[in-house]
Amino acid sequence: MRYFNTTIQQVLCLVLLTMPPVWAQEQSTAPLSVTVKRLGDISEPIARSVPATLISLNDATLSAELAAQVKQVSVQVGDQVKQGDVLATLDCRDPQVNLRQAKAAVATTKARIEATQARAASTGSRIAAAQARQAAAQERVPSAQAQLRLAQTQLQRNQKLRQDGLIPTEMLDQARSSFESAQSAFKAAQEDVNAARAEVTSARAELTAAKADLESVRTELASAETQVTAAEIAVGRCRINAPFDGQITQRQLQLGQMANPANPAFQMLETAAVEVTADLSADDLRDLEQVDKLRFVAEGQSYSLQVRAVVGQISGATRTQTVRFSLIERSGLPAGQKGQVHWQGRLPAIPAGWIMRRDGQLGVMLAVDGEARFKVLPNALEGQPVLTDLPADTRLVDENRIRLRDGEAINIVDQAD
Repeated sequence: MRYFNTTIQQVLCLVLLTMPPVWAQEQSTAPLSVTVKRLGDISEPIARSVPATLISLNDATLSAELAAQVKQVSVQVGDQVKQGDVLATLDCRDPQVNLRQAKAAVATTKARIEATQARAASTGSRIAAAQARQAAAQERVPSAQAQLRLAQTQLQRNQKLRQDGLIPTEMLDQARSSFESAQSAFKAAQEDVNAARAEVTSARAELTAAKADLESVRTELASAETQVTAAEIAVGRCRINAPFDGQITQRQLQLGQMANPANPAFQMLETAAVEVTADLSADDLRDLEQVDKLRFVAEGQSYSLQVRAVVGQISGATRTQTVRFSLIERSGLPAGQKGQVHWQGRLPAIPAGWIMRRDGQLGVMLAVDGEARFKVLPNALEGQPVLTDLPADTRLVDENRIRLRDGEAINIVDQAD
């Protein structure tokens, strides 16, 4: 029993020794004294800069457009060329033969068209002449028919008079001869009309056939001209031409080798058409919208910029967007040159020294109703100022902010205006 009491006394002594004194308990629960500052007093526009690269708008891989032997290479790596300059020439004998054959076919077809047109014109003239003869013959028919009727009437009257013995036989014979002559004339006029009509019909049939032949030959001409165009394109492909002004950066084509459309021949860079590309955060983009003066700084030189486009896609890793800038003045810098885009910001930003990390997140410590409240800033980056939309009268903890935890009681001892 005595041993048990001794043990209890020892435990109580240990508890009393480990417990802080009353004044210490009161001090541990007392609010931490801090100073605060208004956000409007510490935030200010800042100069911003982001890494950037000067890139060419065209860095083209050129290849031959047909499989042929290389006859001549006209450029070397580093050469400056103009649009349309011949970079290499290929063996073009087969395409040239095809072109000559196609042109000969066009010439032959055109000659057939001219012959068919002449035939159609001649047939048209025949039709006109036959129609004229038909009209003339038709004009003779009424007169010949009238003469025939008159001669027939005269013959009939003379026949009766001769029966009555009132006229001599010679007068009857004369009347009969006049009738026969009128009958022959009428018959001849009708035959001329029929002959002319038949000739018109025949000539019209020939004209229809000539027109059909002409359409057919014209179709052949169109096909032959298409063949000429195709052959000219093939001959044009015997040369590799520069698609724009620029510089030859690589040459894979060798004299005497077989060029192939599947293999690269040259690499060509457009040196005049360049622009600047940079990846900007959401805060950078917000600030950039308020700015009218941008500069690209590289190799100790500075060049004016303007925003050409903001790519509408956010990078998953960096949460940035690519922005393309146009150079207002010619730089003379090579494509691939590294530099920075600079501008003077206009939106207020919280200086980097006020940014702290709590539980893996960046933000600032605020004084709210006697407590410290950690405000997460989603767009904050380590060691960089950050834009904020907090009111200007927001109070930020200054002194002792590093020691504070979210929700801890504070005592504001001094507040700067």
